[in-house]
Amino acid sequence: MTIWWRETLVLMGSAVAFAAFFGLFLPLLSGWLDDSIVLGLPLGTVMAGGGSILVLIALAFWYCSRQDRLDEAFGVTDEEE
Repeated sequence: MTIWWRETLVLMGSAVAFAAFFGLFLPLLSGWLDDSIVLGLPLGTVMAGGGSILVLIALAFWYCSRQDRLDEAFGVTDEEE
């Protein structure tokens, strides 16, 4: 296994773990999170209703930028010069 592939798998694994936490696990805890108030709303409602989606969108952009940097470092970019 090449170093590039190993680094890509680590990056992908961390992105999937964060996505699972914010997209699946955190909304399940919404009842417990409702004790905290954010912007006048219970935190569980904010996270289940829109916060998780915003975090997942930010995660997608973060993953793409990190993968691009990794590809450039190993010379496997797909962009034409």
